[in-house]
Amino acid sequence: IASYLEKYLPFEYQVKIIDDDIEETVQSFEPDIVGVSSVSQNFNLAKRICSLTKAMGICTIVGGVHISMLPESLDENMDCGVIGEGEQTMLDIAMAFQEHRALGPDVLAEIPGVVFRDENKMS
Repeated sequence: IASYLEKYLPFEYQVKIIDDDIEETVQSFEPDIVGVSSVSQNFNLAKRICSLTKAMGICTIVGGVHISMLPESLDENMDCGVIGEGEQTMLDIAMAFQEHRALGPDVLAEIPGVVFRDENKMS
């Protein structure tokens, strides 16, 4: 996904892949968006990561097989889930975030391939 964004985004951005101390790295890197990929076996870890980053005021996105197969499992600390192949959807999300500086339901409703909560209803 990072390569796809690098090729097609009309603005510069930085990507950091985090495997170590997530909290420390996120605090020092100060990202606008944190994306987490998850299979079912590590979805609880994805939820903890999203809870941590959401508490820091960061936009949180989850992708991967789990959310694609079980979109209703989207957690309250996840701004949205990417369903299926994520390259174009993440490009659309990055473009929308750049334009609006937030990903509210009105913005997410315009992006194909995402699941999100709108007043506790799945959309």
